[in-house]
Amino acid sequence: MKTMRIIAAAAAVLMLTGCGASRSVQLPGKSVPFAEGKNYFVRNGVADGQRLLKIVSEKDFDSLFGMAATMSPDGQPTAIDWEKQYVIAVIDSAMPYAENIVTEALRSDAGRLAAYFTLDRGNEKQSYTMRPFAMMIVDRKYNLPVDYKIELQEEKPYRFIVYCKDKKSLDNAVKFAKNRGDEVTYEYNTINAFAVSVNSCRLPSEGERVYGSCKGVVNVYRDGKSTVQMKK
Repeated sequence: MKTMRIIAAAAAVLMLTGCGASRSVQLPGKSVPFAEGKNYFVRNGVADGQRLLKIVSEKDFDSLFGMAATMSPDGQPTAIDWEKQYVIAVIDSAMPYAENIVTEALRSDAGRLAAYFTLDRGNEKQSYTMRPFAMMIVDRKYNLPVDYKIELQEEKPYRFIVYCKDKKSLDNAVKFAKNRGDEVTYEYNTINAFAVSVNSCRLPSEGERVYGSCKGVVNVYRDGKSTVQMKK
């Protein structure tokens, strides 16, 4: 299965040890609370293509989504108080593959929001298409412009080239990688860099933050990275 990561960030804070002093690696800004919207569906009339939406009125919401109540105890659509709340949503293109979009986190920084999602897409073709989506229901006191960063990725391991400022930093970072259980595949001693295959991090950007925070590391590059940033 291949995996598409929408704003690839899984955890707000990661604790690091073994590469310099213990410290945290944190996403920018502050955490913003939200409720996950459930038991809705994307209406057939919604234009195809991936859509990143900030919805501030019930009328606009109803033009995009319908209710999909079930008989289960948690089967009712998540309530939205439009006087106090609004919605941030991601709708993917119609695809004949099983997909699941998961809300990850919402952060506030410098007067903007960043919404984090993860999208997993299967390889097995189905006889029908679907429009997967995810939505965050947010308090209007956090009604700010929203950034969406879309990152396309393969399955693990994630492969990085890590550049260090000197030989001592290189040795320290290589030791750090091995202690995490990641595979150091090559050391470029003449340029104080090494190649590493990372299985220890849930998402690629987590790996970038983990290795980028290591003492003496000056750059971390990832093979096959493709990033698009969109704003609402």
